[in-house]
Order: sequence, then C-alpha cells, then structure tokens
Amino acid sequence: MSDESQDQVTNSGLDNQATEAKAYQSGNSAEAIIRAVAVKHGIALGRNDPILVLHTINGLLMDEFASKQEALINQFKVNLEETADVWSKNMEIKANEILRGLENSHRHLISELIEKHIDNIALAIADKSGDIAMAQQKRSLSNIKSLNSLLKTMRLMLYVNFSASIMALVSAILILWLFIK
Repeated sequence: MSDESQDQVTNSGLDNQATEAKAYQSGNSAEAIIRAVAVKHGIALGRNDPILVLHTINGLLMDEFASKQEALINQFKVNLEETADVWSKNMEIKANEILRGLENSHRHLISELIEKHIDNIALAIADKSGDIAMAQQKRSLSNIKSLNSLLKTMRLMLYVNFSASIMALVSAILILWLFIK
C-alpha cells in the first residue's frame, strides 16, 4: 500500500471513531454503544449483552440521582428563601428600633438645649437693668438667633441621619434581595 492510501485509511478510521463517539455522547443509545465498541475494539455486542444492561442500570441510577438532587436543591432553595425572609423582617424591625431611638435622643437633646438657652437668657435679663439690660437683650436676641440657627442645623442633622438610616436599610434589603436571586 502507498503512503497516501494508508493515510486515507487511517484518517477514515479516525473519522469513523469520532462519528461513533459523537453518536454515543449525544444519544447514549444502545445502537451507538454497539457501533462504538465495534469500531474501536472490533468486538460485536448483542442487544442483550450484559454490558448494555449495566449501561441501562447506570442511566436509570443517574436519572434517579438527578431527580433526588433536584428535589434537595429545591428544598434548600425554599429553606434559604424562608431564612432570608425572616432575616429581612428582623433587620427591618431592628432598623426601625434604631431610627426610633435616634429620633427620641435627638428630640431629648433639642429639648435640653432649648431649656438651657432659655434659662440662660432669663437669668441674664433678670440680672441686668437699664443700658446693660438693653445690651443684654441685644445679646440675648443674638443668642436666640444663634440658638434658632443651631436648632435648624440640628433638625437638618436629624433629617440627614434619618435619611442615612433609611438608605442603609434599603441597601441591606437590596443586597439581601440580590443574594436571594
């Protein structure tokens, strides 16, 4: 035989093996197995050969395993979603508690500051008279304006803190939602 004809026989044999392997991989049918074994090993298998019985049993076991694993995965997914819901509700409750605590502490702080400045102003006015009283009244007015601007600033800080808390809560819920998906 010439080198070219020997190369053609080798290439056609490899092509046949590749075709048989693809048929075996894609269909996993008994016919494909019989052909692949015949081409690769030169052994003829019958349809009732024990190796085909093992192949069938293996396929059935794999199908059963896949269905059981899918059921376990679905159960795990349900459990994970339930846990995530509980966690989300707990986080929402905690966030609301924190926000209420911040709001109460800010209100308390504002009330203390107002009382302190009012007491200071009243004492200052009571101690002074005449021109000193007028000067003091001007200073008191300045203090009141300062207090007013401090109150506005504190109120703004309260809103900013409240907004930041809300954003943190929304971020936590969004991260949880993305984790579940």
